[in-house]
Amino acid sequence: MGRLQTTGAAAAAGLILVTGCSDGGKDGPRPPDSSASAPSTSAPSASGPSTSAPGHDGGSGGDTGGGSGGTAPGRGSSPPPDSPEGRLNALAGQKGWTAGAGYASPAAYVHQVCDTLASRDGDETRSRGQWLTEVHRPDADRRALLRAGASDLCPRWADTVVNALNGVYERWYADGEFEIGEPAPGDSSLIVPGTYRTGNRSRDCRWERRDASGAVLDSGPVTASGRTPDGPLTVTVRATDGSFSTTACGTWKPVD
Repeated sequence: MGRLQTTGAAAAAGLILVTGCSDGGKDGPRPPDSSASAPSTSAPSASGPSTSAPGHDGGSGGDTGGGSGGTAPGRGSSPPPDSPEGRLNALAGQKGWTAGAGYASPAAYVHQVCDTLASRDGDETRSRGQWLTEVHRPDADRRALLRAGASDLCPRWADTVVNALNGVYERWYADGEFEIGEPAPGDSSLIVPGTYRTGNRSRDCRWERRDASGAVLDSGPVTASGRTPDGPLTVTVRATDGSFSTTACGTWKPVD
């Protein structure tokens, strides 16, 4: 508490000292540590993970952009020890888990990932779980932090995070050529057999199903009648196919 001290004029009887104090009370919330959040980046492109942001080095990071990171009280490097952030930071210290450069604390990293998941409502390139495993690609320490902290720090996305880390998430497919199969978590080179639909396509949209020898089994969007159909496109990729390729058709999502 600051003290205001003033000195009055000397009176005939002697020197009178007058003191007082303000009623400012306890200190207000401290400004957040600017290092508590990872640098915000643009939404990941369809071509793969971003590797330019500090602390996000490809295979052990990927970009997290779009979140506010450590801006809220308790997200900095020294949150109260009895808070969810404090408990996660303490556990990380015991286990030796680190979030890597660019984050003020392990808890700040988990908050950043959760903020990014929340910001992806308008992103049509990848599902949230797909972004986490195929673009962000957390290393072993970060995976451990997300498993330990998601339920307390971002309960809204806890199931999404844990399922994605276990390889259970919806896979969307944009431009590229994909072999047929069941991909491992984080593998974006295979397409799961099933029926897919896209409603966002250009005049240049082309897709092909090929057999194992490379021969074309089916293609689109031109139909057998020679017309290009209006509305969404639907294609069924079969387990017996060899590959599926798509260009300028937008994002293919599995049909429920």
